Amino acid sequence: MTLAASEHGRLVYRDLGVAVYDDLLPPGAFEAIVRFVQGALCEPAEVRLPAGDGRAYVGWREGDGRPIRSRTWRAARRPFGNALDPLAVAVSARVTDNASLFGEAFVAWNDVSYRVSRYRAGERLSWHDDGVGAGAYTYYAHPKWSPTWGGELLVADVPARESLGPEAAEGALCNPDAWVNHLHVRGRGIVIHAAPNRLVLIRAGTEHAIGRIRGDVGERARCSVNGFVKRRDPAAGLLILGGG
Repeated sequence: MTLAASEHGRLVYRDLGVAVYDDLLPPGAFEAIVRFVQGALCEPAEVRLPAGDGRAYVGWREGDGRPIRSRTWRAARRPFGNALDPLAVAVSARVTDNASLFGEAFVAWNDVSYRVSRYRAGERLSWHDDGVGAGAYTYYAHPKWSPTWGGELLVADVPARESLGPEAAEGALCNPDAWVNHLHVRGRGIVIHAAPNRLVLIRAGTEHAIGRIRGDVGERARCSVNGFVKRRDPAAGLLILGGG
């Protein structure tokens, strides 16, 4: 079923380089994506070291743990033939609606990736800004989540690292002291809880982290579908916004 863009959730927050939509999918599609995420084949995430320009794009720091992740699907190769298809329609619609975060579709970007992630008790993700692409998103696909279990998305209100000089621009793995000083420039931010059926859009360059999952979560996992909004590559093909 194809849904009109106006039906893809409701905007509940937009500021500091993020936009948050609740009730993104209708009940049936949400239940299907929950089942899909629960059964997706996942393995421990790789630790990615700094790229050639010295910036750490994604790097699990000491003490973060090893969340598990699935293979990656790309919207340019839809349909997937699984429960991700309705989600891809909704995510693409909301990314397109937020040109202030990502730029204009087919001009600034032309693909979106999709991947299942599960964070278990004791795991977290340290501060980072994703580094490449037009931005990123996270969609929470667990049937229940309590704020007391942790796993919240933390977003820092900071100036662009490049404006603070080359040391701050190196990233946390290369120069942790400069990174900490960067986060302390204003020393403030927001907390976004991992509410089920919630979509969070994140502009490139936005400093964010995932809080540690607390022990009282038990055997539950913080389940999400997340990915990147890819900068336009003419060789990547066109992004299919309709269908699903």
